[in-house]
Amino acid sequence: MTAVTLPDLSEFPGVTLAEADGVPVLLAPREGNTGGGIIFRVGSAHETLATAGITHLIEHLALRDQVLSEAHLNGQTHADVTLFHVGGSATDVVTYLNDVCSALRALPVDLIDTEKDILRSEAAGKHRGFGARLRISRHGARGFGLAGYGERGLDRITTDEVLDWASTWFTRENAVAWVTADALPEGLDLRLPAGERMPPPVLTDVLGTGPAYLTGLEDGVALDTVVPRGTAGRLTSRVLREVLHRDLRGTADIASTIDVDHDFLDAEHARLSVVVQGTEGQQGAAAGGLADALSGLRFHVTDEDLAAARAGAVEELTEAAAAPAADLLPGLAHRMVTGRPLDGPERMREQVVSVTADDVRAVAREAWGNALWFGPVDMDWAGIDPAASWSARRAEGRSFQRIDVPDLSLVLAADGVGTVTLKAPSPSGSRTACCWRPCPTAPVRSRGRTGSGS
Repeated sequence: MTAVTLPDLSEFPGVTLAEADGVPVLLAPREGNTGGGIIFRVGSAHETLATAGITHLIEHLALRDQVLSEAHLNGQTHADVTLFHVGGSATDVVTYLNDVCSALRALPVDLIDTEKDILRSEAAGKHRGFGARLRISRHGARGFGLAGYGERGLDRITTDEVLDWASTWFTRENAVAWVTADALPEGLDLRLPAGERMPPPVLTDVLGTGPAYLTGLEDGVALDTVVPRGTAGRLTSRVLREVLHRDLRGTADIASTIDVDHDFLDAEHARLSVVVQGTEGQQGAAAGGLADALSGLRFHVTDEDLAAARAGAVEELTEAAAAPAADLLPGLAHRMVTGRPLDGPERMREQVVSVTADDVRAVAREAWGNALWFGPVDMDWAGIDPAASWSARRAEGRSFQRIDVPDLSLVLAADGVGTVTLKAPSPSGSRTACCWRPCPTAPVRSRGRTGSGS
């Protein structure tokens, strides 16, 4: 990969681009406190199951010695990026960014065990919830699916691995910074190791053919699906929100809350996710209402729903165009480091207006075909199959039979680790695997769910 391509910012009046020690820095002045940050294209979805938690660990180590008592500062590790940001005086911003980059150049590795304990304590107080099962069932034990497993690598990550990860991913070519000033502040030192612009997390799929459903979510229904990235997908999520609010809240008291999100995954794909919490006694109806809404959009989109979705999108773009340029810097930095288009509000408005009902129907068909549902009841009535919990494909490798359960074996293979349940002997006398829980080390598109492994 190459370094971050310097973009054309002509569609964002007031925003300029500079460079500090090889790191692109977005600039725009504002009144009041100064803000700043630096974002790297590395997150939890770039890890493996064996190293899960290493990026979060490095984020903690980089902030270990921060003592700016009057400044608001933080670090965050997401699936696709890690960012450090601060608000305070200009001196606070320079000191913070300099200290973060200094720490990343020479991590305080003597504190690794302490920070591991802190991360374990943080994890003990969190509940990954239904989102974890959706991610695992769709993506397996790699990429975006790792969010469902937690930071399991903390017990075995070594100092050498931490240092290697930092020097590979926290580099000047893999970073974008921003400061709310009209010029680079004096004394800014963003020296980082040289490296490469890194790719997005791998997008794995172990769900196989959809749609499919899971059961066990008691208070409503959740939907996870992958659609083509673009304006049509974003507008489809708004149209779906319009339909749900009208049908499940306006004309019937079925849903207490409705959340619809559209998130970037990679250059070609986005995630459309929906969570509907049913009112008391209406949880099954909430699942049916969501299924009816999405299914219906495959065939018919009303002019009223499309117009309302467009109006909402245009209103947000109008607000963005009127916002101070400095407020746009964190979002622009995220788009820039992840390789997303830097279209300005006016161009995005033109794209929104150009989306047709046919475009929305096409996205809805894609969304339905890839959908993974999680609700309180079976969804066979909607033509949706249960999501497979075992894969129909197994890898070949060393097999270790369980002594007390002869039909269950652990298989260690080059492309995965999993448990295998054996069928009864075939007429030829051989035994064949009927079920296999793999942990892929490469993208997998066989139907099933991955289990743990290395």
